[in-house]
Amino acid sequence: MSEGSTTARAGFWDRGGFWKAVLVGVGYVAINTAIGYLVVTFLADSVDTDDLLGDPLSIFLGACLSILVNGIVLAIIARRLGWWGQMLRQPASLSRSWWMWLPFLGVLGWNLMRFVAADYSQFTVGSIVMILVLGALVGFAEELATRGLAVNLLRRAGYREAWVAVLSSLVFAAMHLGNAFSMDVPTVLITVVYTFFFGLAMYLVLRVTRSLIWPMILHATTDPSGMLLAGGIDETTEAAATGGLAAIAAMANYVVMILGIILVWFIRGRIDRFREFGLGEPAGEASAPAAEATA
Repeated sequence: MSEGSTTARAGFWDRGGFWKAVLVGVGYVAINTAIGYLVVTFLADSVDTDDLLGDPLSIFLGACLSILVNGIVLAIIARRLGWWGQMLRQPASLSRSWWMWLPFLGVLGWNLMRFVAADYSQFTVGSIVMILVLGALVGFAEELATRGLAVNLLRRAGYREAWVAVLSSLVFAAMHLGNAFSMDVPTVLITVVYTFFFGLAMYLVLRVTRSLIWPMILHATTDPSGMLLAGGIDETTEAAATGGLAAIAAMANYVVMILGIILVWFIRGRIDRFREFGLGEPAGEASAPAAEATA
C-alpha cells in the first residue's frame, strides 16, 4: 500500500465526526454477527444455546470468540491511527468535579454486591472462569470502541463534551441491537435503554479518572457480576441467586439509569481541537464552532 493512500486514510479518521463513530459501532456489530453465523454454521454441536453459561466451551464459542476478534481488530485500528496514547490518557484540560465520582463508586459498589450475592453453586469452576474472561473481553473491546475510538472521533469533530457523552452512549447502546439476532426483541430493547445510561456512567468514569483503563475495568466487572447473579446473559434463569442481598443487588441497573438521567445535565466543557489534535484554528481565532453543524 502506498504512503499516499495510508496518509489519506489517516486524514479521513483524524477529522473525526459522528457518522464515523457510528461506523465503528456498525463494524463491531458486523464482526459479531459474522462470527456468530460461522459458529452456528460450523460449530453448532459445540454450543449449548439453551444453557450457554453452563459449559465453558459454549461460553467461549457463543460469546467470547466474536468479542475477542473485535478487540483485536479495534486494537490494530487504534495502533495504526496512533491514538492509543490519546485514548488511554485523557486531556488534563477537561475539568473534573466531585459528583463525577458517583457513577464510579456506584457501579463499583453494586458490582461487588452482585459478586457477593451470586449463587456460585449453580456454575462449574470452568464456567465461572470463562464468564470472568468474557467480562474482561467485553470491557476491553466495547470500551475501546466507544469511550475510546468514538469519544476521540467526536472530540476531533469539535463536539461539546455533553454531546460527546450522549452520542458515544447512543453508539454504545445501538451496538446492542445486534443481540436481536439471538434474543427476543423486548429483552433487547430493555438492554439498549440500560446500556445508553451505562454508557453515560462510563463516560463520567473516563472523564474523572482521565484514563480509559478504569472504564474498561469497571465494565469488565459489570457483565460477569450480572450474569452470575441472574444466571444468564441479559435474562434471569433458574440459576439466578435468591435472597435479600440478591434482590437489592438486582436493582443495580435502575441505580445506573437514575444516575445517568440526572448527571448528564451537568456535563460541561469542550476539547481545544487545535491544541490536542492540531485540527481547526487556535482557540480565540476560530470564527465559529461549526463542527456540530457539519460533522
